[in-house]
Amino acid sequence: MVRNYLYLILGVLLLSFQGCGSDSKAPSRTSSPANAPKSRELPTPPVSVETPSVPKANASRPPARSSLPETKPPAKREASFPHFPLRDLDHRSSALIFEKDRVRFQNIRQRIVILTLLSDRCAPCRGMMPYLTMLQKKYAKDLFVLGVLVRSDLDDEELRRFMRRHESNFYLSNHPDGDRLGSFLASRLDLGSNYPLPLTLIYKDGKYIMHIQGAVPYEMLSHLVEGLIHP
Repeated sequence: MVRNYLYLILGVLLLSFQGCGSDSKAPSRTSSPANAPKSRELPTPPVSVETPSVPKANASRPPARSSLPETKPPAKREASFPHFPLRDLDHRSSALIFEKDRVRFQNIRQRIVILTLLSDRCAPCRGMMPYLTMLQKKYAKDLFVLGVLVRSDLDDEELRRFMRRHESNFYLSNHPDGDRLGSFLASRLDLGSNYPLPLTLIYKDGKYIMHIQGAVPYEMLSHLVEGLIHP
């Protein structure tokens, strides 16, 4: 029995050595896709592609300002009317501006104007000059006598002597535009280029009243002025 007991212990020991032997062997570390460690990949940063923004057609944004100066629309010009400057020996300036249906006399406040074209070479003109002086003196409040020298080459000093000789004390323009004014008036009155002198035109409030060719007596002119002052 003892012998059987010994055999039993010996068998158990043999079985235990086999188990340890199989367990002591290092397990074969055959790499397999399942067991192999995964390689660590570096993280790839996200790629951001910026697309330039295209403004919408109806986007509300201020218009681009040009570096060029802004061009303003041209101002409307006033209608151009015939303009004739005047100047006497005392350098008193005036002008006649012929508008559509009237004449504007610059720097003249009287309502009635007697405009007379004169020449130092014209005998009837010289005879009429004292009458014009008398009219200006008598009706100074309502009347302005406006003499314009034409067809003349007198200088200022010669003109002074001429006016003293013929007792002239009214506004007498010796402006170089006198001949141009004379031609303009003669054309409007259909008198031709060789118009007669003296030539007298009468206006009230810029309106043309009448014209007279040749010398006019004082009484006739005075009567006409009285009729315009007291119609």
